[in-house]
Amino acid sequence: MKPTAIINTLPDCKWCGYAKKLLDLNEIQYVELNEKSELWPTVPYIELDGKPIGGFLELAKYLREL
Repeated sequence: MKPTAIINTLPDCKWCGYAKKLLDLNEIQYVELNEKSELWPTVPYIELDGKPIGGFLELAKYLREL
């Protein structure tokens, strides 16, 4: 079963767009929150099934290891 993601983004954030594309390519459904998370210093910030992942680079690494 594919995880479900929550992604914190801000307008005009290119890395947020890359993260959403990566989630789409991996057929992972997500809810987008247009606000910065207090848990991470930058956007995007991604959680998968409630597990903190981090930003785009951390997401890419996590998905490679699945």
